[in-house]
Amino acid sequence: MTSNESQCIFEGCDVASLPHSTKCFFHKNRNVCSFAGCRNQVYARMLCVGHGGRKPCSSPGCSSSARVGSYCCRHGPKPNRKLCTSPGCPNVRHTGGKCIRHGGGRRCRMQGCETHARTGGYCWRHRVQSTSSSQDDTDETSSVVSSSSTAVELDPLALLLADDYENEILDDAALDSYFDLLLQSDNVGMAIQL
Repeated sequence: MTSNESQCIFEGCDVASLPHSTKCFFHKNRNVCSFAGCRNQVYARMLCVGHGGRKPCSSPGCSSSARVGSYCCRHGPKPNRKLCTSPGCPNVRHTGGKCIRHGGGRRCRMQGCETHARTGGYCWRHRVQSTSSSQDDTDETSSVVSSSSTAVELDPLALLLADDYENEILDDAALDSYFDLLLQSDNVGMAIQL
């Protein structure tokens, strides 16, 4: 800020005020509390929250602001959440009328798995398998025929590498990345004849 620029009038705002104004761009349409010496933003009735802009909680001894009706969130009405049907369980119920711990909620979509589903309808253990199987369904697998006429199923990157090999321009970096891909794949029994 230069010497002729002033700071915004609001408490805690360090932004320069607009020309011919005491407020910054963010606060330009907001009012200052009418309580003497207060530089807080108005909430209601030209007062900030601290000076009576919000009603206080009606519960005796509580200094919080009222939220629902005339009570704060601690003393106001509690949400009407249905609880687990297992005796003594205070948890919220899910599918089947029970909480997750007692068998409620969705089950994993993997056949034979009874674990609770978390992401995409799968449990934590099967989430990786579900993403790789969905990619397998969408990706086209191709077969490459080597010089010994043995068919090997590979992904499109492997096809590119195989074309490079046939043209004898396959370098060491390409071979390293190709073998890294093979080691990471689920098809451990896949054989390559170079």
